[in-house]
Amino acid sequence: GGVLTACAGLALLTMLAGSYVSSSNAGLACTTFPACDGGSWTGAFPAQVAQMAHRWIAGAFFVLATVAAYLAVLGTMARVRAATLTAYGLVVLQVLLGMANVARQLPTLLREAHAANACAVFVAFVAALVFAAIDGTVPVRARAVNRARGVLADYYELAKPRIIYLLLITTFAAMAMAARGMPPLTITLWTLLGGALSAASAGAINCVWDRDIDRLMTRTMQRPIPRGAISPRDALIFAGLAQLAGFALLYVLVNPLAAWLSLAGNAYYVVIYTMWLKRVTPLNIVIGGAAGAVPPLVGWAAVTGHLGSPAFALFAVIFLWTPPHFWALSLTTNVDYEKAGIPMLPNVKGIPRTKREIMIYSLVLVGVSLAFFPLHVLGPCYGGCALVLGTIFLWDAWKVSGDPTKRYARVLFKYSLLYLALMCAAMVLDRVVRFPHAL
Repeated sequence: GGVLTACAGLALLTMLAGSYVSSSNAGLACTTFPACDGGSWTGAFPAQVAQMAHRWIAGAFFVLATVAAYLAVLGTMARVRAATLTAYGLVVLQVLLGMANVARQLPTLLREAHAANACAVFVAFVAALVFAAIDGTVPVRARAVNRARGVLADYYELAKPRIIYLLLITTFAAMAMAARGMPPLTITLWTLLGGALSAASAGAINCVWDRDIDRLMTRTMQRPIPRGAISPRDALIFAGLAQLAGFALLYVLVNPLAAWLSLAGNAYYVVIYTMWLKRVTPLNIVIGGAAGAVPPLVGWAAVTGHLGSPAFALFAVIFLWTPPHFWALSLTTNVDYEKAGIPMLPNVKGIPRTKREIMIYSLVLVGVSLAFFPLHVLGPCYGGCALVLGTIFLWDAWKVSGDPTKRYARVLFKYSLLYLALMCAAMVLDRVVRFPHAL
């Protein structure tokens, strides 16, 4: 009922937007599809803005109508299903008529068919809504609906979303640094979406490759593949489609350099780290950490079309941050890694050696991060923040070295996440606030 109500409402809103476009003679304000003339996704003057607003609303309506049709196929009363699928067919026809109107420059027949079909779409969704109210909104195949939701949740988990969030934060930070403020909205949208899809592909391949060891570790045994919720074949299909879509979005809608950098980062993560280093050397995290440091380069390239020293500064911070971050985690999960036979540092060199390495890498991390100020890569705003944040990082690392329990390892692991986010914010703030320093 809720989805059908939203569909009916968006159908009406789309009609109203289309009526405004027609009455204001903005029907041919944009002569290309889907973006406006010159590739704009917002329009450059009022008539184009009205035209593009109509297209954005229509696009959102199409997505929602697709969801409604999918739910109808899974299981609703017969006439609700028939009305919903009829409405969806009319929505598809409406999209085609809209594209034809732009391509043919609004011939009378197509223009009137577009308007009439818009009314038919609205009526069909209202009919589906009425039938749903009469027959009841409880699906006759509720288990199928729940199963579909479970599948979506499994694929979401397969993509390793928590890693994606972190990668997107560093990508956006580099974009804001490059733009000295908010980067263009459309570039931001396509860069983050393309990056998320690419990262989801790499995460899924990692889950396929590591499915044998994931079954052995408490932390990972509930992932979709070890549970049998997703087959390795389906996971690889998902990974291939996500990578293809991510690369295409970046290449076509952002720029080729951003697309190739993203692909190179994924290849490094999958081939160098996952398939090679992870199972053969305790330096897996040290060398493999370069993959997680690539997103800032993608973000900078997305805005500027080239690479710059502030982006490499963020790359260096993430690269040096990765070992103490993951070694702190490995101190709390070393039993799991032992069972799986993964040569993490605590299992190969021992816990005391790991704590010393955490301290050493923390010193290098903070030292390098502070060096960007005197080297004029970043300015005093960043320098002050890096000093405070780095001091706390070193304090937590020192506490780990003297703690016989796992308490401070957990503290360092959690703070390291906050540290990276705040360092990104400090770099962005430093680029936005107009202190004099090298570009």
